[in-house]
Amino acid sequence: SLHSVNPADAGISRLLFGYGPDNFNIAFNRYYNPEIQRYDHLWFDRAHNKLMDVLVMHGLFGLIAYLAIWYFVFRFVFREMFKKSRGEEGGFMFDGTKAAALFFGTAYFVQNLFVFDQVTTYIPLYAFLAFIVFVSGKTSSDEEVGALVKRGLKYVSATVAGAFAAVLVFYSFVPFYQMSIFIKSLKNNDLEGLYNNLDSVMEPYNYAQPEIRFRVLTAASALVGVKGVEPFVDKALEFEKEVINREPLEPRYLQIEGFTYDLIARTDNKPELYPVAEDFLKRAEALIPGRQEINFLLAQNVLSQGRPDEAQRLTEQSLAFAPDSPTGQFYYTIIMAPVDWGGGYGTLDMMHSIYIDQMSVPLDIKAFTFIHNAYNSYLKYFYEQKDSESFLNTLEQSLKIERLLAKAQQAQLVSGIISEAQPSRVKELEQGITIFERGGWDAIRLQ
Repeated sequence: SLHSVNPADAGISRLLFGYGPDNFNIAFNRYYNPEIQRYDHLWFDRAHNKLMDVLVMHGLFGLIAYLAIWYFVFRFVFREMFKKSRGEEGGFMFDGTKAAALFFGTAYFVQNLFVFDQVTTYIPLYAFLAFIVFVSGKTSSDEEVGALVKRGLKYVSATVAGAFAAVLVFYSFVPFYQMSIFIKSLKNNDLEGLYNNLDSVMEPYNYAQPEIRFRVLTAASALVGVKGVEPFVDKALEFEKEVINREPLEPRYLQIEGFTYDLIARTDNKPELYPVAEDFLKRAEALIPGRQEINFLLAQNVLSQGRPDEAQRLTEQSLAFAPDSPTGQFYYTIIMAPVDWGGGYGTLDMMHSIYIDQMSVPLDIKAFTFIHNAYNSYLKYFYEQKDSESFLNTLEQSLKIERLLAKAQQAQLVSGIISEAQPSRVKELEQGITIFERGGWDAIRLQ
């Protein structure tokens, strides 16, 4: 947070005015600290410290204004509690109301040094501030209040009520309706119903649409390769493009778009989509340098396009961002292990550590898919190059990986890390090695 408003790096305007309301994620992405992946690989759109949150989004002026609110709150409480007692020179006058206000204000301010505001905290905060304004303000006489109501309220009440109703419908009811249809369809596993109602879920565009469309495309990406769902996936991709155009500084949307195109290219054998996916992933990487997940997806993509040297360079660069991150080590071994024929990269030892010793990475179907995609891409590349030695070495290394994975699965099953084991390819690879050694290229047919 402090780095993102440092005038030496970000300019004086960011220090004074910040990045704008709800734009902490822009600063977080631009000045991303890769070391955070050692502890957590989630995306952050808040500072988890209210003062830093306000400083980044509203700048120094906004932070001063925010602190001024609390200054006047506590000044009122202490001034009332320690004001001179009636008929005495001075002293402390206990007031239960003021003491309660002091307790609430202190508790709220301190807890916000570790979290950030949301709806459930804003409501009591504004109620509290309204109460402070009421008890500290000067009240007018009944006649003055009555006259004020008669003169002003009758002219503005209808307008305010109408504007409030319009805002309530567009900003609350419509997004709620859209999200309700989406969540209900997912809970009922009614993808056909979701597809039939997709236009009503996605239109009109409002503040909830980026999250809705991101989740819809995430759900659609899991269906790639299933017959009959291609129109649903295509529409989800098109709707997400509008989000990308409206929110060009959010890498998550570029990442899911690139990931889905890459998945379609691989699953449906459409290599012409690999460059499309690469473009989205590169744009995402440019917005948040050091994000290991995006670097891995990009490395996987260029490896699938027959550029292993570039994939390995990206992977080594990614691990260097946060060498102690289990997630980064997981990504590193996926790309590097199939060609670690002599063990120089230490990938099998690293896999043993994260899968068996620490069990920091679960061997679920997603992990197996990534691992299989990687060594399949190498085998395809060496097959097309007709590089017999590298092809055989990769087959043998893949067999070592599969044997280690079989051992790791048993350990994770016993420990409850995973609930079911994935099919092993050990016998399949053993047969492939034997067939290739006997028959050479004529005996190999890659699918």
